[in-house]
Amino acid sequence: MASSVSLEEKIEWLSTPDAYPARPPRVELIETHFAYVFLAGARAYKLKKPALIHGVDLSRLAERERRCREELIVNRRLAAPTYLGLVALVRRGRELVLAGTGTAVEWLVEMRALDRAQMLDARLAAGSVRPADWATLVAHLRSLDPPALAGRAAAPGGPDPGVRFRLEEALREVARPEFELAPADHRVLAGALRAAYADLVPQLAGRAARVRDGHGDLRAEHVWLGHPLQIIDALEFDPGLRWLDPAEDVAMLAVDVERCAGAAAREALCAAYEAVAGDALAPALWSFYLALRAVTRAKVALWHMLDPRPSTDATHWQRRALDYLGHAARLLELR
Repeated sequence: MASSVSLEEKIEWLSTPDAYPARPPRVELIETHFAYVFLAGARAYKLKKPALIHGVDLSRLAERERRCREELIVNRRLAAPTYLGLVALVRRGRELVLAGTGTAVEWLVEMRALDRAQMLDARLAAGSVRPADWATLVAHLRSLDPPALAGRAAAPGGPDPGVRFRLEEALREVARPEFELAPADHRVLAGALRAAYADLVPQLAGRAARVRDGHGDLRAEHVWLGHPLQIIDALEFDPGLRWLDPAEDVAMLAVDVERCAGAAAREALCAAYEAVAGDALAPALWSFYLALRAVTRAKVALWHMLDPRPSTDATHWQRRALDYLGHAARLLELR
C-alpha cells in the first residue's frame, strides 16, 4: 500500500492547505538533508526522506516510523512543548488524509511551529540577544546532565574515543578527492588538529566522565529564545554522535554563533557555559573543540555536494566548507 503513493504525490499533497485540518492560508516547504518540513500555520510536519543517506537507510516505511518515534523521544528532552506527536498519512480511496484512520502510507512528526523571529540566528542578526539569554540557554542544556557515562565506559585511563572518531572522520571526509579541495586547504590543518589532540589527551581523559547523551547538532537555527526556551532537532539517527562532553556540545553552537555575530558572541556563550556549569576550560581545549566542530561543519557542507538533485550548488558548498576550514585554522592560530 505504501508503495502505491509516490514521494512526489505525498509532497505535492502536503504542500496544499487542504491537506491540514486547520486549513492554513499557505504552506511553506523546507527541504533539509534528511527530511521535508511543511510549515502549515501553527503546525509544522516533518517527513523523512525515503532514501539511504550516509549509512542511514530510510527506504522502508517501518524504519521511517521507528525513526520518527525516536525523534520524538530524543527531542522532547529539550523541546517537549514543540514535539507534539506522530501523525499517519493514510490513503482513503483515491484521496490522502492526514491523521486519518486506515493503512498508513507515511508517518510524519507533528510539531508546534515556532516564531522565526525568536530563533537564535534571527535574534543575533537583530542584535537582540542579552547576556541572560546565554545563561538560560546553557541552563536548559544542563537538564541533560548530570554528567556521567551512564553505563558507557571510556577507554581505561584515556579520553572518550568518540572525540578521536569525530576528528578522524571529519578530516577524512574533507580530504575526499571528489570534493576538489586543494590539499593545502586541509593538510596543514589536519596536522595541527591531530597535534592539538595529542597534547590534550590528559585533559580529555580527565573529562571522560562528563560525557553524556547530548544534542549532537547544536546550531543557532535550532535554539528558540521564546518562553519556555526550546532547543530542537537533536540528532536521532545515530545516538553515538550525541554522546559527548557538554562543552563540545556548546562549542558546536559557538562556531555557528560566531559565524552569525562574530567572536564576541562566541566568547559570551563560552563564558556563560563556564559560569553556569562551574566548568572552566583551558583556552587550548576550547580552541580544539571549536576547531574540531568547525571542520565537522565543513564536512557536512561538503556532503551536500553528494545530493543527487540537479539543483545542488557545488560551488556554494565548497565555499562554505572553505570558510569553516579557515575558521578552524584561525582558532588554532595557523592564520
